[in-house]
Amino acid sequence: METTNNVGVGSRVTKERKKRIRKGAQSNFFTLLTIFIFYLVIAWLLILSGDDWAWGGDIGQARLDNHFDAYNGRYFGNIIEMIITRNLFARLLIYSIVNTGTVFLIREILNRKVAYVYCFLLILLLPVSFYSQTYGWLAGFANYNTSTFLFLLIIYLVQKNRDSIFLCVSILVLALLTQLFIENLTIASILIAGIGLITAIMLNEQILPYISWLAGAVVGAFIMFSNSAYHIGK
Repeated sequence: METTNNVGVGSRVTKERKKRIRKGAQSNFFTLLTIFIFYLVIAWLLILSGDDWAWGGDIGQARLDNHFDAYNGRYFGNIIEMIITRNLFARLLIYSIVNTGTVFLIREILNRKVAYVYCFLLILLLPVSFYSQTYGWLAGFANYNTSTFLFLLIIYLVQKNRDSIFLCVSILVLALLTQLFIENLTIASILIAGIGLITAIMLNEQILPYISWLAGAVVGAFIMFSNSAYHIGK
């Protein structure tokens, strides 16, 4: 009889735990959905300003036709800027996914110890001048926000610490693409990947994710800085 009671208690505890997990998952989903809708509205309200007009017109097309030669090596950032200044649907989708994804990745990297709402509020507490140059300006968003999202995605994947071929190839491709946005992140990514590789060797952890990161970062940096804009006058 006592055994039966213990089984019954254990079953109730398991059901309650599953119920709490399900409730927490639903709460997280609706929080992310709310954040997504928030950014969707912001993207809808944003108007072209500054460089956006050039990228959305003939000047941007001319730069693309010239492969951005003698302009800069922010190839991926430039292409995203052209897309979001010319297509409203693409702007809404990319802006919302990238910014909501950044909130999601921050929490994941912190081992889910911080609620989504606090990660979101942390971003909202950025200085107004910085916020206006990233979340409030499409050209800034295309280079800074998107590269930040991809960089966090690399860290998230590397944290998994697996030697999966698919995972390593994904890291390599992402690391390469992340190098084609802003110059300071291009250099920082190589340094961080190198430090991570050395640390992984010292701690006897999986090194393939770090090798993939470093390889992609080096190749991406070579592509970026091969642009003649960085060699004019030499």
